[in-house]
Amino acid sequence: MKRYFERINWTNLLDQKPLEEMWNDFLAKYNDALTKFVPKQPTQTHNNHKPKWMTSSVQRKIDAKEAAWERYRRRRSRYRYLIYCNKRNISTDAVRAAKHRFELNLTREVRTNPRPFYAYCRSNTTIKEEVTQMKRRDGSLTKTNLEASKLLNEEFQKVFQREDNEVPRAPNVFEGKGLTTCTFTIAEIF
Repeated sequence: MKRYFERINWTNLLDQKPLEEMWNDFLAKYNDALTKFVPKQPTQTHNNHKPKWMTSSVQRKIDAKEAAWERYRRRRSRYRYLIYCNKRNISTDAVRAAKHRFELNLTREVRTNPRPFYAYCRSNTTIKEEVTQMKRRDGSLTKTNLEASKLLNEEFQKVFQREDNEVPRAPNVFEGKGLTTCTFTIAEIF
């Protein structure tokens, strides 16, 4: 993918064009690269998605907890509530232990196989929402890609300073003969 972007002649592609046309050309190249180089994976539905640390024994304990809760809800009694609390505590302990075992195995294998470790870290830390709008200084939100690109362009231009063609001259503070010789010895330095 890096070589693909390096082969594109960006100056010819984006030179002498209006901003919106440059943005559309860039998006076209970007989307083309995505379709060529990023593998497509089938989307998972929430119904069949289970955590990587989930085992069948942990699932059985969670199911037993849920069944005990339903039995308690159908006919409330102190005895059924205590049974539910016991199943709840067992399933909570099992979930914690399974997560701990899974994370421990990931950390043990991180040197030989780092991909699962970093995939698990990303799944726990990434933000799932997409950025669709940007906030302007006046508080309003952008509505199109063109407005967002203009806003980004304005913000990035503030980083760079425009210099005049004339470089200011420093005033001459020394009069007479300048410093021509200077010697230092090791003894003077230390």
